[in-house]
Formats: sequence, structure tokens, C-alpha cells
Amino acid sequence: MSKHPLLQLKDLHVQVRTAHGLVDAVRGVSLSLERGDTMGLMGESGCGKSLTALALMGLLPEGAQVRGSLQWQGEECLSWSEDQWCKLRGNRWAMIFQEPMTALNPLHSVGEQVAEPLRLHRGLSRKAALSEAADLLDRVGIAMARQRLQDHPHQFSGGQRQRIMIAMALSCNPDLLIADEPTTALDVTVAQRLLELMQSLVQERGMGLLLISHDLGVLARQVQQLKVMYAGQIVEQGPTDEVLKTPAHPYTRGLLASRPQWLRAPQDTSQRMRLPTLPGQVPELHQLGQGCAFADRCSWVDDACRASEPRSIPLSPTRQARCWRLS
Repeated sequence: MSKHPLLQLKDLHVQVRTAHGLVDAVRGVSLSLERGDTMGLMGESGCGKSLTALALMGLLPEGAQVRGSLQWQGEECLSWSEDQWCKLRGNRWAMIFQEPMTALNPLHSVGEQVAEPLRLHRGLSRKAALSEAADLLDRVGIAMARQRLQDHPHQFSGGQRQRIMIAMALSCNPDLLIADEPTTALDVTVAQRLLELMQSLVQERGMGLLLISHDLGVLARQVQQLKVMYAGQIVEQGPTDEVLKTPAHPYTRGLLASRPQWLRAPQDTSQRMRLPTLPGQVPELHQLGQGCAFADRCSWVDDACRASEPRSIPLSPTRQARCWRLS
């Protein structure tokens, strides 16, 4: 057995080109996944979760600049050629993209698209690959899957397209699955079925799972470790149950407090309480100052928060948070 983690990311920085020039979109992200590990990334839209996932897959936008270290079983990947990435993507690493309509090719049938990685990476014939593609589509809940192999993406609903993307990602039984909002547009029953399928692959094959989601309930049930992202940084991390039960960073606290739920005033059961919200929004990347990126939205803010960026503070052997007020 290899002494190296399945995946190790150290101090990842990603700069992307915008109308304001190069901006820091991912700032110093580190994570490590062993076989059978499950990890979640949580945070508002624009916090850098999906860009981190794209960096892991070697799919950053044109002109992006990246530094740090990305190792697959001990081998450095950031310097890989596109041919090296292509041998890994869809084979040993797979990703479920957030927008299936843009990830699926509208000109090709769904059967050919699900069968493609089976032909490329496993060497199956077209007939055998299409047969297995039908089984995969059936497994993710596409009715009459064999009869629909020749249909194109526009002939499926948004939820069905999401399931097709999941079938493609799981086709080669990957060692690492990155799932970016995989249950978007799915009804509760289908979503639960697909989450159970991913968990079975984790348990049976030792697959590593990196799950990106806004759904705190999904994260609570599906992942062992949780990282909370804000403005391109990990601001809190630790075991999922600990982070969700005893959040430390004010941003994590705000996210958990704003969960939709039926809240009632303690003295008046007929009066529903207003749902708490986080003031403001995630700052534009080109507007980040030298202090804490969350300072303008934080009720704990003081002069130290605006003066310099906080470092990551150990809260326990398994917990860390990036906040001056916790030091």
C-alpha cells in the first residue's frame, strides 16, 4: 500500500484574469484525502469552491496562473502536460459538474457520451460500452435507459441531465470523485438514491469523495471532514459533526444560523421569527484589502481584523479557524 495520501493539495493559489486584471481567486488552500475519506466544501457562491475543484482536475480557465503543490499518490501534478491530465480525468479522477447542460455535448447522444470514457480508458468495444452505459443510466434512475441511449441532452429534464453527468463520472469506478452540487435539480428521493450510490463506492472501493454543496443536511450525512470557504480561503475546518454543532468562525456561525427552518418566538407560538441573514455579500476579489476578508460583514470586527489578514488558529488537534478573535 502506498505511503502517500490519495490526494494532497498544499498552499494552492489561483489567479484569474478579470476586467480588473489578475485577481487572487483561491488563496492558500490545502487539503488531504486518503482512500475512503469523505470531505465537504461549504460556502456561499463566489467563495472559490468550484474553482478549487477545477484546479484539482487541471481545468482552470485560460490565462489562470496557479502555484502550490498538487500531488496524486505522491506524484506532483501541476506541471503535467494535457496528455497526462487526459489519462487521469474520467478514469482515476472524475468530476460531477454543477451545470450539466454546459458540461454535456448537445451534438452527441447521451449513450455515446456515457460510453466514451469506457472506450477510452477501459478499451471496451462500442457495443459493450453502450451496453454498460445503459446499465449506468438505469442505475442512476433514467427510466427506459436502453431505449434512450440515442437521445440528446436537450431531450432530458434538468434533473435527468444531472443524473447522466453522474453516470459518466462513475463509469470507470474512479479512485477520486469530485462532486460539485451533485443533487441540484433532483427531487429528494432521487437525490438520496444517488448519494447512497456514492457512499457505497466509498465503502466498497475506497473511493475518495470531495463534495461541494450548499446543503448542510447533505454535508452532515455524507462527509467526515468539512472545510468552510470564504473569499478563496479555508476559514474553518474540522470533523463535520464538530463544525456543525459548535461552529467557531463568525462566518460559519452566520451560515448555520441562516438555515431555513420553522422558528417561533419563545413566548408567542403564533408569531414566526424572522430568519437571520448574513449582512452584505462576498467581496469582489479585486476589492480584498490587507485585513480579514469577512471584516465588513462581521459583528466581531475590531481594529486588528482590518489591519492584517488572520492566520489559521488551532482550536484542537482536529479543528482550525482563521479569526483573530479566536486567538
